[in-house]
Amino acid sequence: MIRSRFYSLMCLMAGGLFAADERLPSPGEVIQVFRDQLGRTQFPRTGVTGWREIAVWRRVDVFMFPPGVDESTGVPTFQEPPLFKRLRVLERKNGTNTEYAVMEIIENMPSLSNPFPVMRGTPDSFVFYNHVTEMGEFEETCRTIRDRGKQFLACRTIRPDGGFHYQRFVSESADSQ
Repeated sequence: MIRSRFYSLMCLMAGGLFAADERLPSPGEVIQVFRDQLGRTQFPRTGVTGWREIAVWRRVDVFMFPPGVDESTGVPTFQEPPLFKRLRVLERKNGTNTEYAVMEIIENMPSLSNPFPVMRGTPDSFVFYNHVTEMGEFEETCRTIRDRGKQFLACRTIRPDGGFHYQRFVSESADSQ
């Protein structure tokens, strides 16, 4: 009986809803891929919540070291003006665990934005990676700094060419003060 209902459903859907030149898998073919899931309508809940923004940081400057030069052998040069960049730090609960994510947004240059890079750490000390330019992969290590009663975010970025730069950010959110 179950087999005949499934077969009837497949036959009903096989007529297709798309033009002939759009060759998509038929509904029956799609259902067949999930054959092991047939009849299952519930799943074990994990307690995951939605993402909640907990901090927004706006970059105010960038100072760079060229390849082959480091903090002990050279003096940084300031990039003028830096691209307008924001880091948004998010959190969510997953059962009893708290998970964090970061969004790197470059205003007026969406191709350089990094909407959800993999992040390790906490909102006060984290590392993330991106690969949004032709140069290749970058590693960004960020830490919060408290200075004269205000909180700032500082990031050290290692570039694929062996050079690196520092970035300073100011808070745009009440939660990060």
